[in-house]
Amino acid sequence: MVHISVLLCTNEVNSRLYEAMDSILNQDFQEIELILVFNNLTEDLILEVKNHYQYYSQIVYLENNINYVNFSINQGLSVAKGEFIARMDADDISYRNRLLVQYNFLKKNSNILMCGSWINIINDQGQTVDVIRYPTSNKSIRRQLIYRNPICHPSTMYRKKIVLDSGGYINSIFAEDYDLWVRLATKKDHHFANIPEPLLGYRQISSGKARFSPIAYKSVATTQFSQFLSTGNVLWLIGSFLSIIKMLIKQK
Repeated sequence: MVHISVLLCTNEVNSRLYEAMDSILNQDFQEIELILVFNNLTEDLILEVKNHYQYYSQIVYLENNINYVNFSINQGLSVAKGEFIARMDADDISYRNRLLVQYNFLKKNSNILMCGSWINIINDQGQTVDVIRYPTSNKSIRRQLIYRNPICHPSTMYRKKIVLDSGGYINSIFAEDYDLWVRLATKKDHHFANIPEPLLGYRQISSGKARFSPIAYKSVATTQFSQFLSTGNVLWLIGSFLSIIKMLIKQK
């Protein structure tokens, strides 16, 4: 039986993709499916991956030719069988206990919609170079959400039904996760959490366009300004200005 659907999208086939997939397939928690969405890849590359994992029945393969990850994630969501969705990027490594820890946490805390975790920043050799400790309580996450993204998307596990009921990933192209968190946070009974231990190795050098890039800050600023217009809360406007400053710093 599938309890967790892991969503992984890729537009490349390389050793880091295989590392990412292996880290999911070798989890302590095994009642999973791994939904792999190929984006703009040739049939030869897709066949290479399928041949490499030909003995793994847990993998569901999807394909599309649309450039942006929000479409690919929604495509995966539409076929996911699990009650819970775990996100994963093709550059990162999930530690062996990740899914078990998050599954047990969400089963125990029925009021929590979604949980992320702390992360280890890893270099291209998989070595830890830093640790990012995100806020852990719903109150602190919501407070910081106005000014920045306090949740690492590829570390998250969430309840599929609530995210689908909220429309899934529908707006921002390069900060699709932040846009979703902000929309979910408009309902007070939607509670967030981060588990206070690193469950993910987050790649410092990534092939993704948005990771650590100015365009991500631009997308965050757009979402923040939209919230200011919707709510009239000046804190969202301040958050938008701060994101623009971060974008300008990154561009330099």
